[in-house]
Parts: sequence; C-alpha cells; structure tokens
Amino acid sequence: HIDYSILPQLISDHISAELLRTQPYTQRAVEVVRVLVFSSLMEGDADALSERYRMFRAMQEMHFEVHLGSYRGGQEKCVDISLAVDMLHYATVPNAFDVAVLVSGDRDFIPALVRTRQKGKRVAICSMRNSASTEYDDPAGNIKDFGVLWLDEYLDELVAPIHPSLLSERPAMASFLRGCILDFLDTSDATPARGTATVPQIINHTE
Repeated sequence: HIDYSILPQLISDHISAELLRTQPYTQRAVEVVRVLVFSSLMEGDADALSERYRMFRAMQEMHFEVHLGSYRGGQEKCVDISLAVDMLHYATVPNAFDVAVLVSGDRDFIPALVRTRQKGKRVAICSMRNSASTEYDDPAGNIKDFGVLWLDEYLDELVAPIHPSLLSERPAMASFLRGCILDFLDTSDATPARGTATVPQIINHTE
C-alpha cells in the first residue's frame, strides 16, 4: 500500500535541497504547514468499508485536510475548481504559506499556478513522469520555482508491503485484482492464456 505519511517529508527534503542549490547562503528549515487533499467518492460509495473511503479516512488520521466531492458516470464534480480556489485564497492570506506544492500532473491547474506566482508565492510540482503534463517540466513555462519532484524515484519509500496478517482483511483488493485478471482474459473459449493455464483454470483458481 502507499504510505502517504512519507510524502510531506519527501516534499520538505526536496524543497530544502533546491533552496540549498539555488541559495547556498540562505539556511532555512522547510516546514510543511498543511496538507490539503482534494478528491471524490462515487455517489453512494461512502461505505465505511470501501477501500477508497478507508484511504481518505487514514489521511484524516494523519491530519491531512481532506475535501471530498462526488462523481457519477466517471466524472468528478468541482474537484479541480476547489483545489484552484483554495490555492489562490491562501495565496492572498498574509503569511499563510511561502511555497505551494501541487501534487498532480493535470495541466488544468496551470492557470492557478501562474496566478499564485503572480501573488508573490513560490510554486513546486510533485508528480509521476507517466501522468504529468509535459508543460510541468518545461523550464520556459513560468509555472514553478523548483525542479519537479518525481515520485517515481521514491517508490521504494512510498510503497510499503502489507503485513501477511492483514491480507485476510483486504477482500476488496483481492476482488479488484481478480476482476482485473478476468477482464483482461477472453472467456469466450478455453484457449490458453499467456502462461500454461487455460482460461477456465485461471477462473477456478481465483474463485
């Protein structure tokens, strides 16, 4: 599973290193003062047993400020707008923050990043290489003040193994993986899959 408690420290260390590189004579500790999470739950999926709900609950227990919208038919409602509005709001609050860190790869946030910098705040980007807009890594984009923190380089720290004693408590994950396997396979005949087992054998094994 993803250990989200590691993320603030990774961000703090990254910005500290960037400041040391660009301003070697300025020694100042970097403190993450607040973590705001903007996401959504599918309407009718606020079940306390759902994996997604428990993920957000775990974030709240780490004192992350979680803002949840809702979505139906695969479309989220107002999540991007809520994040952009809060970023710009806090950019106008005196001493609220010095650096805004966006953990996303969505190019829709670029206007908010530009306006935040125009308010005199610095901006940092934290993302994954395979899901980030190319504009985030463009030095001519004028949307950030630090190099991008690529989470791909820290997966060994972010991904924590699930203890064997907890595996039986995660039926939702087992069901999800089973569904992924079966969706990938063509169950219309009994031709072998990519290994040596036939499709019916794999289905029986996952029951």
